Amino acid sequence: MNGSESLRIAKVPQEVRIKLRDGSWLPSNIFLDRYTERNQGPEHVLDLLNDQEPYLPVRLEEDKVRLVRKKAIIMVEMPQEDGMREIDPDGSLSPQIRFVKAMISMASGESHTGLLPVEAPRVSGHRVSDWLNQKNRFFPFITRKEVLYIPHRAVIWIDEQEDIPLETYFAQAQSAM
Repeated sequence: MNGSESLRIAKVPQEVRIKLRDGSWLPSNIFLDRYTERNQGPEHVLDLLNDQEPYLPVRLEEDKVRLVRKKAIIMVEMPQEDGMREIDPDGSLSPQIRFVKAMISMASGESHTGLLPVEAPRVSGHRVSDWLNQKNRFFPFITRKEVLYIPHRAVIWIDEQEDIPLETYFAQAQSAM
């Protein structure tokens, strides 16, 4: 082992599927720092997607590393349990997060129904558009099966429906199956 390898900080792999502009999917792993000052805990997939670096290093199934241009990403799909741990790390459902049921129509022709985890106080006048219009490139969207990270540029429109408690949404999802 050379000197630079001994200084390398171990990262945690996170399984994701990345949909690219050409319609192909990349089943892969993204590597996250165990601790960041920003989160006062582990790094999140959303942190990597929204940072300034134009390329995202991923490890493919055949153990090959590929650099994916973030502007070519249409969507990142993550197992729901892992995604919810990023949105609500301690499982307490912070009062600063409200869940808004919505439908998203994407430029690729697909649409998704789920929840926007809007990080904003539950006061009148604070709109979903205020949250979406922040400078982040990607935003999280919770579906019945996974958490999606969607870049703003891939969205045609979002139809906000109603604020809904997370437990109610998942109970409705279970009864629909």
